[in-house]
Amino acid sequence: MKKSILIISPHPDDESLGCGGTIKVYKKLGYQVHWLICTRYISKKNQEIMKEKEQEIKKVFNLLEFDSLTRLDLSPG
Repeated sequence: MKKSILIISPHPDDESLGCGGTIKVYKKLGYQVHWLICTRYISKKNQEIMKEKEQEIKKVFNLLEFDSLTRLDLSPG
């Protein structure tokens, strides 16, 4: 059975700021790394900002080589 860890980030970007290097180390050690984002990004003023944030999440997912992404979409406020 392959070992796995779950990274829980209250907001998108907490995972890379808090433990991005550690995630990369565990991936190199062969672990499966799963990502849970608790809140959604809300911009009532600009839909383009929301689209940019979604693109950033996809880039981080690929850069840190996560095996899965789960989103709770809770309100950040």
